Amino acid sequence: MSIERSSYLSRKLKEMEIIDVVEGSYGNRLFIRDFLKIEEIPRGDDESKLEEELKKFKESQKGLLQKIESIQTQQAEKKKNLFAEMEKKLKQELNKKSTAR
Repeated sequence: MSIERSSYLSRKLKEMEIIDVVEGSYGNRLFIRDFLKIEEIPRGDDESKLEEELKKFKESQKGLLQKIESIQTQQAEKKKNLFAEMEKKLKQELNKKSTAR
């Protein structure tokens, strides 16, 4: 088990008053305070919350990607319109010059 995961679990167990943490000169020591409270721990709760948060994150990322794509299509349309307008003005200028000769 990773250090982060074990620290997380020990903090949760301490919050639930299942263990006591004693800090000493040789490190921290964990002692069982009330072993009967272990039965009160909900089973599989962390995984379902994690999956739910992961789904929310993926949905927000999809929304963000859709927003980016719509902005890119808008920019491409603006660019296309700008070039069309420039081409139209250029043709008008060429027509004016050719008729003036």
